[in-house]
Amino acid sequence: MALQRCGPDETALTIDDSTIAGAEACLIARRLGHEVTLFLNPHQIITQTPYFFTILNLAIDQLAERARRTNPKVSWRAPQYVALRQQARSRLISLADGARDSELRRSLSAWDLEMPRAAPEHHPIDLSMLTKLVAAGVQIGNHGWSHIDIASLSEDSLCDDITRARQWLRDATGQAVDAYAVPFGLATPPAAVLQQLNGPCLLVDASRPVGELAPGLINRTDITDGIQEWAPSIYPGDPRRRCLFRHAGRRTTLSVILGAIAIGLVLTLLTLLWKAWLDGR
Repeated sequence: MALQRCGPDETALTIDDSTIAGAEACLIARRLGHEVTLFLNPHQIITQTPYFFTILNLAIDQLAERARRTNPKVSWRAPQYVALRQQARSRLISLADGARDSELRRSLSAWDLEMPRAAPEHHPIDLSMLTKLVAAGVQIGNHGWSHIDIASLSEDSLCDDITRARQWLRDATGQAVDAYAVPFGLATPPAAVLQQLNGPCLLVDASRPVGELAPGLINRTDITDGIQEWAPSIYPGDPRRRCLFRHAGRRTTLSVILGAIAIGLVLTLLTLLWKAWLDGR
């Protein structure tokens, strides 16, 4: 179901971030006949720079690989690396673009690391891919200008961030781009900002119920580890072509997106069957 037409008992598929991996997942969904909304950050498309959390994750991986030379059992999931990632991430998420880049480079220097090279699927889409997505029927949503933590912004700065991104995406796609997905999915925009939005505002906060929390404010469900383990059995595909990526310290694959699509269809079918049973009583 398209996000704009999604009712309270229906399921919509959404994907966040301006990455090639996300774009390819959207194209797969469209080829399978599913509606999908992709929430984009214009800054990454314009500058063609990977997200800071991608570079951070790769840097932590390099630190773990360095430690593995003396201790083969070391993992990037080890507590010290999880804590280091969280500490660095908490410093970076609230910084504006230039300050964030400087802080990231400072951290890399302190860790004696070169700038990691992101895999192709982690790189941002370009304008030609954006055109391809629109032509395929992918709905484009607003994910803010550059994926900054909105909790660090004043009300006016947040409005400017949303408006600037929306206008750029409207000009680039010809779509309305009224839906807004909060970067990192946790902070709720102030009421005055929500009232200025022309479409729904989406979160992805596991600590809150899934569904409409308030008029126009919707909390989504994320791809869980359980779906991640289940998805390959639905769509085994070619392991060499699976698009492995990590977000916020978690691994997943493009096949997970297909698993999520399948689960959405199952939930929709169960809802329809439940309604039919109630109507028949």
